[in-house]
Amino acid sequence: MGQTEDQYDYNAQINKATQFLILNQSTINLQAKKKVTGTAELTSPVTFTFQLKNQDNPVAYGKTVVDQKDKEYLIDFYTSPTFEEETRIDDWKNILSIGEQYTLEEITANGYHPTYRHRNGESGEFTPGNTITVDDEKNTSIS
Repeated sequence: MGQTEDQYDYNAQINKATQFLILNQSTINLQAKKKVTGTAELTSPVTFTFQLKNQDNPVAYGKTVVDQKDKEYLIDFYTSPTFEEETRIDDWKNILSIGEQYTLEEITANGYHPTYRHRNGESGEFTPGNTITVDDEKNTSIS
């Protein structure tokens, strides 16, 4: 058998270009906190659960464990009402829609009477209420 060689054709007329599509999307941040205050004793850790609703339809489920009074605890959110770790929400862009209103409701209050306030991202001031409108230019938190 004879020796074979690789053969390549080169054509200088071929336009070789790589294109990238970069989408600049702002992130949607949602942070909620639970704080127990008042005169009642907190003698052991207490679990509180929440729903984040859009027009009475749950879009996320929250949970936190409080073991001290007068301290803020972040609420972890999940797409499942059974709070499996693999359903924990890290990216709110897939859950929330800009311009839509969402309401946070405490499902398991354990005898406590919740009050709600939300913080405006621009001013940082708290306003009474548990309903927010998602705005891509503001960061909002609910406590």
